[in-house]
Amino acid sequence: MFSCLIVANRSMGGRKLERHLHQLLAEHGDAQFHLVVPERGVEAYEFSWAAGFGMPVGLSERIEDAMRDTGERLEQVLERLRKGGLTITGELGPAPPMAAIATALDRQPYDEIVISTLPDTFSRWLRMDLPRRVTRKFHLPVTTVVHDADDVSLVPLTTRTTYPATIVEETREVLREAAREHPIHVLLADFGSPAGRRARQALDDTGLCAMHAVKTLSESLAYLRGEGLFAGRAMPDVIVVPFEAHMAARDFLAELGADAARRNRPLLMVGADDTDEARRDADAVDAWAFVPLSDEGPENTEILEQMLVELVALQHRQPILRD
Repeated sequence: MFSCLIVANRSMGGRKLERHLHQLLAEHGDAQFHLVVPERGVEAYEFSWAAGFGMPVGLSERIEDAMRDTGERLEQVLERLRKGGLTITGELGPAPPMAAIATALDRQPYDEIVISTLPDTFSRWLRMDLPRRVTRKFHLPVTTVVHDADDVSLVPLTTRTTYPATIVEETREVLREAAREHPIHVLLADFGSPAGRRARQALDDTGLCAMHAVKTLSESLAYLRGEGLFAGRAMPDVIVVPFEAHMAARDFLAELGADAARRNRPLLMVGADDTDEARRDADAVDAWAFVPLSDEGPENTEILEQMLVELVALQHRQPILRD
């Protein structure tokens, strides 16, 4: 029997997703589906746990209330899809989406992954390069269903998050508190590019980073190798490089591909434009992700904050146990 893992949040009740699932059922004759919803708002909890801080009790309770609301919406969607003839189960998964997918795949294999997301203008997942990263990490066919902005079955698109603004701000403060003792070390090789400047501003605004910025290819490689002025430097948790057409960035990417100092150091490419050329270059150097940065500073900050939390809190840090 064909089995399909669906990843969705605010688009879980979308019409395009429902039509696509019925198309898969028609193609395979017999199919079972599982819908996992990576729940927003728990990223800060995961980071604070990993850094050794506790989540404030009142905030934790309000996050649980918001998760219950999402769980109720999930049950409503599942009931409607079952009435439509689909064999489907569902659950609230951990955030971020990559963690939710990994958890589901650990329990059972699937033949295909469907990523259901909001229209381009609103989709954080597309900005975070999620479909490409899922394909590269899990080696399964991935279909991306991008919904239409006029689909009334979606959670209102003007709502930036399913969580009240007060919860979002309080969770961010927990992140910043953790980062004061356990900053995320970022090596930014900006080469004076527009994308590099945008990345630097956005990373600074997250309040999570210890920034180590360099401007030339030789400085970048010397930093990674701990040579000269950079002896004793902190090894970066992530390397951020702008995609630009000039040779400096291209040479740096080529050097990174063969440099032993980069081993196990994820590379995040950023760009001023979302182009096929940039994504091909990201694949060529085995980049962790490619993120296009707009001229909207707060949006860039929000996207990079989520990327950093996913990378460091959930993949690279171990919990610090306290008495």
